[in-house]
Amino acid sequence: MSSPTNYCYEELSNAVVACAAIDYINAINGFGYHDASSGKKHEPNEVISDVEEFFQSDWFPLLTNLEPDIVREKCFQLAPFSKEKRRKVA
Repeated sequence: MSSPTNYCYEELSNAVVACAAIDYINAINGFGYHDASSGKKHEPNEVISDVEEFFQSDWFPLLTNLEPDIVREKCFQLAPFSKEKRRKVA
């Protein structure tokens, strides 16, 4: 059984990966986001690039046991977009 502290870190790790996946799905669908702290608008292509970099980083496997390519593919499956748009992103 894991300690309460380990449980909290696991939940935080899961939340980081989930937020990245949500940002990725939104960006695939053409939505960027505004950073509330800086006021900067992040364009969809910038978000896609940043999240793909995160998926391939040394940090990602420290947060999850999921395969980054599988996470990426699942995000594409969950995003309602055209095949043409997928080709542009891939």
